[in-house]
Amino acid sequence: MHMTVAELGVLLLVLYGVFHYLRVLATTRAALAFLGAVAVGLTGTVGRIAGDIASWAQHAVGSASNWAFGVPVAAALFITLVVLLAHDLHPLAHDLHPRKGTSARTGYLALAVGVLLVAGVSQFPALAPVVEWVRSLLAGITQFINTL
Repeated sequence: MHMTVAELGVLLLVLYGVFHYLRVLATTRAALAFLGAVAVGLTGTVGRIAGDIASWAQHAVGSASNWAFGVPVAAALFITLVVLLAHDLHPLAHDLHPRKGTSARTGYLALAVGVLLVAGVSQFPALAPVVEWVRSLLAGITQFINTL
């Protein structure tokens, strides 16, 4: 059996869905959602639809910030999602709010961050190497799986 990176991404997203349904391993679910979104990227119909939705949402937030502040902050959605994701995953957040922590929303945030990162709508050129690093990591994992 020979697995591709895109197939590994779909497998990660399926595992995310199973763990979400079972309501277990919330932090692992977030990692699976992020890695799966980056691995699948904009391939296939679902990837293209997700990319279009991400582009639309980024444009809508940029238009709203242009209306409110007079300047379009196109990356505001991406920055907001990354801050929320970091808050959910940071151990100190669990100490400050013991009843709050990694939850179902964390997986959704990780999925959205992954899609926005791959779609390139965050408009941060410095983040392009992050996508390539994650993809090379996934390619290495895929190669390892193929040797089994």
